[in-house]
Amino acid sequence: MIWTKNRTRALIAGLVVIAIVIPLGVIESCYTTTRPPRITRSQRALIKSTHFSLSVGVEKDITLEDGANFEALGSQRDLVRAMQRSGLFDRVDRLGVFKEPPDLVARVDGDAPSPPATIPLASLVTLGLFPTWYKEESGLPFSLRRPGTALTGPALHIRYIYAGHSLEGWLAVPLNLLPNHTWHDLDEDPRFVDHFAWEIVKHRREIEALAAGKPHR
Repeated sequence: MIWTKNRTRALIAGLVVIAIVIPLGVIESCYTTTRPPRITRSQRALIKSTHFSLSVGVEKDITLEDGANFEALGSQRDLVRAMQRSGLFDRVDRLGVFKEPPDLVARVDGDAPSPPATIPLASLVTLGLFPTWYKEESGLPFSLRRPGTALTGPALHIRYIYAGHSLEGWLAVPLNLLPNHTWHDLDEDPRFVDHFAWEIVKHRREIEALAAGKPHR
């Protein structure tokens, strides 16, 4: 086989791609977090048997300062996705895209949990040989109210926060092989989606009363 300049260039290009892709994969796999526990069979059965014939418009937190506009949009997007994944409502979307008022309006309550400002100095110095453990919360506390009502009016507050333990370092690689660990975002984890849906189902009577304009306890 004749070795040409084109073959050499192709080999170099391939090595460059490998040198970039593999470290990125390794870095991602050097993070792990514990997954929520599985919901019970009875909880899953009740989730499957529950559906609200309602539309929900998710509004942006307009009380935040202009500098936090990006964060408000992110919280709005995350809540839309989380409620859509639950499969409990006829329609869930951003409030601004509805031509007619939806049955209910949802908004994130306060600041959603964010990753802690942890700097894994020990892991960085030892190139990941010494792991860094820390507690990490995930969740989207939100409220539901009828459209056209003031923010101080009647609202139903629903809160699901999962507190897990996260790790950065090479130890995360074997841990990610275990069923109760993941390196993915928890809000996309099927178990997290199940718990989020269950928290909504627990308030099914209050949601129905709120949509009907009746007082709830």
